[in-house]
Amino acid sequence: MVLSSDTSKWQIFPWVDIDGLWPQTGKLVNGCIYWTIGMNDARVLNTATMQFSRMDKPPRRRGNEILTAGKTKDGRLCVVCAPLGPLTFESVLAVWIRRADDDGVERWMLDKSLPLQEIAGIVRCEFKEDNVKYQVTVRTIIDGFVYFSAYCGVWQHHHSTLWLLSFCLETAALNKLGRILSGVSYPYIMPWPRSLVGTQQANQLIQLKTHNSLACS
Repeated sequence: MVLSSDTSKWQIFPWVDIDGLWPQTGKLVNGCIYWTIGMNDARVLNTATMQFSRMDKPPRRRGNEILTAGKTKDGRLCVVCAPLGPLTFESVLAVWIRRADDDGVERWMLDKSLPLQEIAGIVRCEFKEDNVKYQVTVRTIIDGFVYFSAYCGVWQHHHSTLWLLSFCLETAALNKLGRILSGVSYPYIMPWPRSLVGTQQANQLIQLKTHNSLACS
């Protein structure tokens, strides 16, 4: 089911038999839903044909990783790999893009790497200390921007800070957007409110008032 934030209505799609598979945290990209967590390869559901397929994942780096699918500004499929477990200065946020190689074969290619040391610097987290918990979680990828949260806190206390940041895949710019109150969050782009969209009559009225004001001055 899909809920439209514009009309506040649900759209129900046909049921698909997945043969005992119960994938979670799927991401919709260009009409396909990608499941990249908990399996050796990715599961892909084409929402137009309601057919499942499989896709290889990007090469695994070091340690455990959480993969999140999204798309670049020009609509290419991409995957961001966030490390799990104890984080070090060598840990990175890796961005892979699906594109054709020199032989014309589609495969994953490493596009950018964002060192977690750089993220720790912008949120002012000294995660090299033993009593500090530091965690990075990718929330979503929208039109070439990776939105993720960075958690920095002390294990023994509840004094912690959760920041929302963005990483531009085109320019590699890293920006701190602000604090968020809960780890359960999902950024999305809202349509422009209809009440703020100018109509032709409103524009004509504004032009008329401007003309009359200039004529009287």
